[in-house]
Amino acid sequence: MVQLAILTGKTAGSLFKARRFPFSIGRAPGTDLRLEEAGVWDKHAHVRLEPKQGFFIDAESEALISVNGESCQSAPLRNGDMLDIGSVKARFWLAPAKQKHMTPREAFLWFVVCAVTLGQVALIYFVSR
Repeated sequence: MVQLAILTGKTAGSLFKARRFPFSIGRAPGTDLRLEEAGVWDKHAHVRLEPKQGFFIDAESEALISVNGESCQSAPLRNGDMLDIGSVKARFWLAPAKQKHMTPREAFLWFVVCAVTLGQVALIYFVSR
């Protein structure tokens, strides 16, 4: 999962989490990340995932974006990149991975270890008699 931390503008401090790709950025009501700031077009940009190459941001038509201070129409994205979308500054991050709870599996494993140990102790006891 990817997240964009909005750093400036009306929605400064908010966090957008993308769960599917591509996702669109713009002012229009149908965009996934809606930014109503100066310089943001109705359909400004979209972020896509190329499985073997990573994440890319592409500006729509004549809209401009800036990645780490460099203006571009399309650019690869890396963890921590600063994006300028119109007058909005945002930081691109990979969201932290959720760890599954392993308590049931760990309890089962300890049960098996204890059962095997008790079985070996019992085997040693009965063989040595």
